[in-house]
Amino acid sequence: MIRASLSSSGLVPLLLAASLLPPACAAQASAQLASDKGCANCHNNLTPKKKAPTFKQLAADYAPLRNRPQTLRERAEKLRSGSIFGHIDAHERLSAEEAAQLVHWLADGAP
Repeated sequence: MIRASLSSSGLVPLLLAASLLPPACAAQASAQLASDKGCANCHNNLTPKKKAPTFKQLAADYAPLRNRPQTLRERAEKLRSGSIFGHIDAHERLSAEEAAQLVHWLADGAP
């Protein structure tokens, strides 16, 4: 009975459509996180700072890791520890969750 009323009210299609939103929202949230954490100060696609790779370059480098969650977790931890690029304050100030979110965002194509 409940199923019939949910289905007939159009709620089920609405819930199904909502389940498709998280990846897009996650991408927007990660872009916002990159902005909030100052990542764009060095990695923007137009005028990167010194030798910093752009988001576009990072996305291309991380794309092969997209379906390798363990490698992405390791990369996020290395980012935070400074073992990838040496000591970079902004990287080391990221929480484990923030670093993981940014690394996944890059692997998913970022910009």
